[in-house]
Amino acid sequence: MKPLDPVAEFLAFKRNARAHAAYWLRHGELHPEVHFVIRDRLEDFIRRVQAAGPGVRAKLLAAIPPEGTA
Repeated sequence: MKPLDPVAEFLAFKRNARAHAAYWLRHGELHPEVHFVIRDRLEDFIRRVQAAGPGVRAKLLAAIPPEGTA
């Protein structure tokens, strides 16, 4: 099974999960009020991004709109 492209996976998240993933990318932690279901869904994604290194994180940051837009 081919690993998912992190950007494609991020863009495939539902709106709320994508917003929380973007928050994590920007701040290095999940929002304190993230719902446990979203946290569970994002844990594997976060581990893979962390393991892949800062280049993948930078690529993901480039794929999200600036904070306060969209």
